[in-house]
Amino acid sequence: MIDGASGVMDISSDLVSPSPTLLNGLNQEYIKGIVKLDQRLLMLLQLADIFT
Repeated sequence: MIDGASGVMDISSDLVSPSPTLLNGLNQEYIKGIVKLDQRLLMLLQLADIFT
């Protein structure tokens, strides 16, 4: 569940890491990857899959 969004960013694909095993059990098909940016951990979602 997302409780809010503060904006949209362009993120270079070389910053995207695979989802860690910690996320196993969640619907992995909806998670594209994880990005560590500054002091934040961002989860990239497959929006096309979520809304279909």
